Amino acid sequence: MFRLSITLALLAGIFELSGCARYGFTPDDTAYRDAGDASVSLQDAGSAEVVGIDDVNLAQDQSVHDAPRDQAIESTPDATNSGWQLLFVLHTTSMSPETFTPSATKSGDALRWELGDSTIVDANTVNHSYGESGEKTIRVLSKDGALGVTQLVLGANELRGSIPPEFGELPSLEYLNVFSNQLGGTIPPGLGQLSSLQYLNLSSNQLTGAIPPELGQLSNLETLYLGRNPTAGEIPPELGQLASLQLLSLRSNQLIAGVPPELGQLSSLQILDVSDNQLGGQIPSELGQLANLERLHLNSNQLTGRIPTELGQLSQLRYLHLFSNNLTDTIPAELGNISGLWFLHLESNQLTGTIPSNLSRLSVLSSLRLNSNQLTGYSSGAFVGLRNLRTLSLQDNLLDQIAVDAIISDIYQARDNYPTEAKILDLGGTNAAPGAAARGQVDELRANFAWTIICNGC
Repeated sequence: MFRLSITLALLAGIFELSGCARYGFTPDDTAYRDAGDASVSLQDAGSAEVVGIDDVNLAQDQSVHDAPRDQAIESTPDATNSGWQLLFVLHTTSMSPETFTPSATKSGDALRWELGDSTIVDANTVNHSYGESGEKTIRVLSKDGALGVTQLVLGANELRGSIPPEFGELPSLEYLNVFSNQLGGTIPPGLGQLSSLQYLNLSSNQLTGAIPPELGQLSNLETLYLGRNPTAGEIPPELGQLASLQLLSLRSNQLIAGVPPELGQLSSLQILDVSDNQLGGQIPSELGQLANLERLHLNSNQLTGRIPTELGQLSQLRYLHLFSNNLTDTIPAELGNISGLWFLHLESNQLTGTIPSNLSRLSVLSSLRLNSNQLTGYSSGAFVGLRNLRTLSLQDNLLDQIAVDAIISDIYQARDNYPTEAKILDLGGTNAAPGAAARGQVDELRANFAWTIICNGC
């Protein structure tokens, strides 16, 4: 049943929290939700599928949006509008009571949402008729102006047109969420004037153009979702000025150039996700300065060069996803210093050399994916200390029989240290099959220790 939520005060207990948790983001959640997805989990190495969104219709009802504010109000026949001020205009095709569910938090008088059929919707009107189907205009009004508006929650309401530039004129706004609509055009630079803003989610729309550098002025911003748009251009280095930022998600856009080294200045950052773009150049060593970082997702780009050894300084890191790039050189032994790492995914690059023994220090690592590289050797003992290991993907490398036998022998010798749950070791597509002794160890690991093992000749 349709429920229009317009609250006059912050809900007790929920909004007393500070930081990202105030708005529902918990940095250490095991399932990182890239807003706009109902259940996106980056525990899986692959990129989540981007769902297509219909083209934006910018033409319909534009005359109302362009009209002066007092004229738009005067055109409404309801006499109760006396004294109400128009804040902004929205366009939607969702005129179903079950799906159109905007909400706002405002101090003082409640907001009014005025539909194109002149029906007034407020906190006391929850059941109403939307009139004929098709695109509708919604006018949002207030009696005491813009000063009291602190939250706008407009996600998944089939909004069309562009983001109203008037959003930038709501000086008390702390939370703005318009994810998963059909909004087009560019991101208004005026949003950079929202000095109180803590949460901004524009993801899963049809926004084009570049990310405005003015967003770097949002000194109180803690969470920024801009992903899943056809947004192009470079990542503005000005985003490195967001001293309060804890989550930055720019995934699945069309961003080019490189990762700005200025992002290394984000001392509060806990999640950085710029995956699934067209970013090139090298990974900035400055990212190693992000002392609070828990998730780093640079995968599915066109990054080149070596993996910076400085990433080994990220003591709080849990997820390191660098797969599907053009990275070269060897795997840095310093990655073994990230003692709390759960997921290390470096597959589908051009990494060479030997798997370093220092990886054995990753005692809580659950998933290690080094497949589809050009690795040639294995340092004895590298996998012995991985006591939480469940997935080990080494297929499609250049490992010889000596390396293959050493890997199997190490896992066999440490067989009692691994979890009792199902585990997988994939050595398929390497240069050599294991020797007779190693094949016997494979048989026992399969039969008695819940290992699924894929290898040539076994």
